[in-house]
Parts: sequence; structure tokens; C-alpha cells
Amino acid sequence: GYPKDTTDILAPYTYYIYGEIISGDSQTAFERSTTLQTVTIDLDDIRPKLTGLDIATNGNPEIYIVTEFNLHGTDRCCDYDKMKGANGGKVLCAITTSDPTTSPTKDPTSDPTADPTRDPTTDPTQRPTYAEPTLTSCHIDIPGIYEIADGQPIFVTYAVNIPNDAAPQPTIQFWADSISRDLIINDQGRMTLNLDQSVIEKAILDNSFKARIAYQTYYGSARTNGDFKSCDFTTNAPTPAPTGDPTSDPTSDPTKDPT
Repeated sequence: GYPKDTTDILAPYTYYIYGEIISGDSQTAFERSTTLQTVTIDLDDIRPKLTGLDIATNGNPEIYIVTEFNLHGTDRCCDYDKMKGANGGKVLCAITTSDPTTSPTKDPTSDPTADPTRDPTTDPTQRPTYAEPTLTSCHIDIPGIYEIADGQPIFVTYAVNIPNDAAPQPTIQFWADSISRDLIINDQGRMTLNLDQSVIEKAILDNSFKARIAYQTYYGSARTNGDFKSCDFTTNAPTPAPTGDPTSDPTSDPTKDPT
């Protein structure tokens, strides 16, 4: 300021203080006029939750001060833009910290922080599951048995119930005796399989044609197998029934006297 006894500038002197608490961050900018020579700036008035650590890790504050004054008792005469300019008489304030935080201890404490609560307050959300598809029917058409090098063809007809929220691409596992085949479900509900004649004949005798559906229960899971469903079957041109009852009279005895 200027001593009153040596100048014609009227006291008390007014100081214009402005700057940024974090240099380059306009959110921390502030400005204030005061007649006090010691001014406290409350960080909460500038930006909530601003801490000393924020200031320490982002460079020194940039705070300036300019002296305002009245000329010959007139109203205050000042141009803030000029006062902030390079030749406006502003002074950059020096920064001194008081009671800085000491360095952290070199060794952590021997006992670690206790675990969080052992039991959660609520059960965790379960992973979403797919709806279960079902195999509703299975039928085998067997044409006449022939000696074919590539195997005897049979025709598998099936029906399935697949909900909209079932897993994509379920399959059907078809069994004839101890031989199995995986079938890709199609819109026609009919597939042709080639099996050895001996396998087909054994499955007919044992009534061992069966099938089950395989599907995922949740995304990425292994396939789950449904229950087996027995497949009925029909044959084409089956072997005719055996001859009728044997004759009532047995053949005559051989001649009594051999030649």
C-alpha cells in the first residue's frame, strides 16, 4: 500500500485478489476485493471436495494481488481487465505450505486390515438359464432289408417343442441298439440314417430304437441330455407269417420189413 502521509491517495486501501487454486483449472478460479491484509480463502467456496492433496499433485496455485485506490475522494476507479494484464501492477503471490504431511511409514503394519463382512446381506443374483426343449415323439420307417454296402437306410421322423427362450441349436441323439447318431434338428422333422443291417435287425428284435434331446441350460454350459424316449417303428414288406398248423396225421411208420 501507500503511506497516507506521503501520498494523496485516500486510505483505507482495497486489495483485489484473484487466481486459480489449481493453475490452469478454471473450476478453481476465484476473485475477491478486501481491505484486510490477511485473507482466508475457503476451498469449499471454490469447488466442493477440493483437498490439499489435489493442490499438491497439480502444481502450485496461481494467485495474484492488485492494490485498488480512490482518487481525490471519487468513486472507486478500476478496470479489472487491465488490472489483470501484464502491466496492471499485479503481483504473483509466493506460496508457502504450513505443517506439510509427513512421509508415510516405510513398513506397513504387521496386521492386515480385517476381511469384509463374512456373510452378504442378500443372496447373489443367479446366472440366467435357458428354457428346456423337449422331444415329444419319435418314429422310425424301415424299408425292406437289403444287402447294401453303404448301410441300410432308415427314416427318422420326430417332433420337438422348443420355447422361444431356449438355447440355440439343440440336437437329438438317436440310438439303435448300441449305436448312436447326433441329429441336427431341421424344419422338416425328418432325417435319413444309414445303419448296418445287423444293427437294424437287432434293434427290431430288442425294440431298442430310442432318442433324447441335448441342450444348453445356460450360456457356455456343457450340453444337458434329456430323458430317453422310445421310438416306435414300422417295416416295409415284412417277412410273411409262418405256414399254418401242421397236419393232424403224422407221417406213416416206415416199412416194417426193410429190404
